[in-house]
Amino acid sequence: MIILNWLQQVGISFEHQMKDLFLSENSRLWWAWLIVSFPLIGGIVGAIELKKSNRPVNLSSLFSFIFPGNIYKSRSFRNDLQIVFLLYAFYALVLVLIASIESKAIIGKSIVFFNSGILDHLSLASYKDLSPISIANHLFFTFLVILSYDFGFTMLHFAFHKIPVLWRFHKLHHSAEVLNPLTVARFHLVEYIAQKMVEGITIGLVFGVFYYFHPQQIDLYKVFGLSIFGILFSSIGVFRHSHIWISYGFLNYIFCSPAMHQIHHSTEARHIDKNMSQVFSFWDYFLGTLYVPKTRENFSVGLSDEKDWNSIKQKKLLSIHFRA
Repeated sequence: MIILNWLQQVGISFEHQMKDLFLSENSRLWWAWLIVSFPLIGGIVGAIELKKSNRPVNLSSLFSFIFPGNIYKSRSFRNDLQIVFLLYAFYALVLVLIASIESKAIIGKSIVFFNSGILDHLSLASYKDLSPISIANHLFFTFLVILSYDFGFTMLHFAFHKIPVLWRFHKLHHSAEVLNPLTVARFHLVEYIAQKMVEGITIGLVFGVFYYFHPQQIDLYKVFGLSIFGILFSSIGVFRHSHIWISYGFLNYIFCSPAMHQIHHSTEARHIDKNMSQVFSFWDYFLGTLYVPKTRENFSVGLSDEKDWNSIKQKKLLSIHFRA
């Protein structure tokens, strides 16, 4: 009976992870981004690219541009599928055992901590705002959540690149030899847990403080029922792991475009350890890791010093994960 209950918890954990991946608008793998945003925007980019090269623009050519066979028939893509559906089942098992490290759990504990009276000792209670929450407050809160999330992600990402023992785990993500939307989930369990913890701490700090000063409900600003975070980031962010080049021009110095993250996966020496951020590229400016392309650049992706991560002999269940 105990085993059955435990297996049921694992199943529920896996279900929640799959929902967060494919049914949350804040995920770059939300079904709408995959089946609407990716082919629609990809088709527009494709039409422009095909026209520039004087190639015919039709359904067949656009489909081949968006879903090229060399990517979606590759071993690397099949490994991405394996990692998402097999490794995430393994992650579910682990997260059931250490559920307290999930970002949502940490955010909840942060809210409880800041509202437990700890700040009252600093004589801050008089600053609590009990008036109705304005749109400006929701927008400011949303901006701080995105800013704090991206700061935490960028600093952690930088550490996983610069600290050798952490790079052993992070290079699983860089082992992808082709980029496709599922590559976003190609992460080692250790990094997955670290991301969840840092996400919970950084966002939890903002949630905790805001809930203290605004005891009424405050949430991420939404448009048409969708989080503005998801709309602004994930709808275009789905192209970060793809072959489709989308650059923001001069705005690349403020926001990290999909093209800049594709460069992050490059094997070229000039691109190694560049563009660590997800949203705001000015973090990279401060870290000295900013690389803004002036024009489109051609490069291969993957690990320049290891070519066997996606080989047939390594494509066995969880072996690609455990190699780290």
